[in-house]
Amino acid sequence: MLYKTRGIALHTIKYGDTSIVVHIYTELFGRQAYLVKGAYGKKAAVRANNFYPLNLLELEVYHKQGANLQKIKEANNYPVYCQIPFDPWKNAVVVFLAEIIYRTLREEESNPVLFNFIFSSLQLLDLKIKFVADFHLIFMLQLSKFGGFYPYNNFSKVNNIFDLANGRFVSEIPFHGHFIHIEEAKIFANIIDKRYDDMKKTKLTRELKYYFLEKLVEYYRLHIDGMGEVKSLQVLKEVFK
Repeated sequence: MLYKTRGIALHTIKYGDTSIVVHIYTELFGRQAYLVKGAYGKKAAVRANNFYPLNLLELEVYHKQGANLQKIKEANNYPVYCQIPFDPWKNAVVVFLAEIIYRTLREEESNPVLFNFIFSSLQLLDLKIKFVADFHLIFMLQLSKFGGFYPYNNFSKVNNIFDLANGRFVSEIPFHGHFIHIEEAKIFANIIDKRYDDMKKTKLTRELKYYFLEKLVEYYRLHIDGMGEVKSLQVLKEVFK
């Protein structure tokens, strides 16, 4: 069957000399892998450069239930980004978040609320947001809701250490060693429920931005089985130096 659906490009793997396998988070079918033959060819109907990380797509696809590899008839970038490809900071954030999403979203079923959250967040980053240094932190916090491990904000004078493994504030340093210290935990409690409109109000120092970025990656790794190393983390930190 042939279907039209929106999609978000996640990750591309070269397949042979001219073909690729591209992982796409689709509106109709969730995460799917597509074989695109001849994507590097001069006369390719569907080109590899359509699938740069987190490109927004309009797709016409063949879908066979249970197939490991689906096929694409047509793919267009729409809406086309205006700023992300030309802004090194936004581009670095997009590459980093593409890896986070690729490693965390594995469901092969439609989730319109999650799809629209990612799609609208990327449009916001491209067109509306000028100051991007905290965008990925807020995105990761909001994305964790869909994975079922959103931090429980029970911060108090007693519960003032954040336990990364259990996703809540506790009164004593946990034995497993995955936690956020008292001083930083108070700040973390203030940003847990922030939205994109609140980014300018966070006023995090560069050191705190790096600290919370590393802690959120650690948090994801504790709650996502087999997530592995996030290779683009160091690149993002270098860009924001």
